[in-house]
Amino acid sequence: MKTDKTVDTKVKLSTLWIVVMINMIFADIFTIMVELVNKNTLDGMPAEVKTVMAIAAIVTNIPILMIYFSRVFPYKSNRFFNIIVGFFTIIYVVGGGMLTPHYIIIASIEVAVLLAIGDDRALRFRVCRMKNRNVMKANRKTARMAGICYLLFFITAGVSQIYLSKVFIADNAAATAQNILATQNQYLLIFFSSVFGHIICFLFLALALYRLLKNFDKAQARVMLSLVLVSVSVMFVFLFFQVGALFVLNRAACFTEFTSGQIAEIATLFLQMRFTGEYIIGIF
Repeated sequence: MKTDKTVDTKVKLSTLWIVVMINMIFADIFTIMVELVNKNTLDGMPAEVKTVMAIAAIVTNIPILMIYFSRVFPYKSNRFFNIIVGFFTIIYVVGGGMLTPHYIIIASIEVAVLLAIGDDRALRFRVCRMKNRNVMKANRKTARMAGICYLLFFITAGVSQIYLSKVFIADNAAATAQNILATQNQYLLIFFSSVFGHIICFLFLALALYRLLKNFDKAQARVMLSLVLVSVSVMFVFLFFQVGALFVLNRAACFTEFTSGQIAEIATLFLQMRFTGEYIIGIF
């Protein structure tokens, strides 16, 4: 089963802040290692080192807090604070660093991630547009399927109606029976084409329309699909009356108690029931 793999915007923002925070930690660790290897001491630190460290603690905790706030703030506040905090964090990363290879690499990654945080709305909109394009593409494919099914239904139903209207003579059961027996192969072919058109194509047409309409009004789409299922079931029963007419005529020897005229009338009645089925499904 396919699932929607689009990451929620708040989760994405929070994850990006985690990336920033981890890079800041490793930048400090690597800087300490470089200073220890170079045997540097804290002699170069300002006299008010406690104040400097307090400010650094506050500035460092802002990205840490944004990991949480990105998940809980509403959209407008989230956008505002992510842009503002991201901007000041870039200043802190660039202005408070050094020109060592490890810091340049880490700072470049941090700045790139922070720019992505500030540009997240555009990224999210691009994802939405891609999703909309995919939905439109799927809808076009479904609409084409519906059109093909309707075309096949229209062709098979039209051919069937033309043929049966020539075969069936309402006031002359004997002539109707003779027409059926004279064109048995065509009669069976029309029966199978009717099954294909009235049952299979019409059912797939309804399913395609349901997929198109359910996003607009799912309740109405379900009603439409339910009515089609009823009409397909009714038509399936009445199609057997059509093939039943040929069956009765070909098994005339089994009906010893009936005359040939009565058998012809039964076959004509079955065929007439087939036409009645079309009137009934027209209700749905």
